[in-house]
Amino acid sequence: MLTPHVLSLVGTPDSIVAARQMDRAFWRCSARIRRGWKPDEDAWATVRDEMESARLEFINVARRKLTESGKTVTEVPVARLPLSELNELYGPPVDDLIRRISLLAMLMFPPESL
Repeated sequence: MLTPHVLSLVGTPDSIVAARQMDRAFWRCSARIRRGWKPDEDAWATVRDEMESARLEFINVARRKLTESGKTVTEVPVARLPLSELNELYGPPVDDLIRRISLLAMLMFPPESL
């Protein structure tokens, strides 16, 4: 039986590699936050860019394999909010790992993009 929040993928070797790289980027961020990391704007921008790059790679691998046109995209189809704007929208700096990761997941994977 699968646990909640686990997604099992079946795909081409390229899509599996891209999915693993994306998953790794998100888990690395999660682990850092869990250990108490509180990024400043520059650090958050760097980590956000790493996650967005991995997500963009996964999107493009999937598009090349699953769409007739095979066209790729050059920008992640979500807003890139800076840490200060996240704090402004959702309250003071978030120390709670679950809330922070949930906010990140909502921004990186909005329901309409799935």
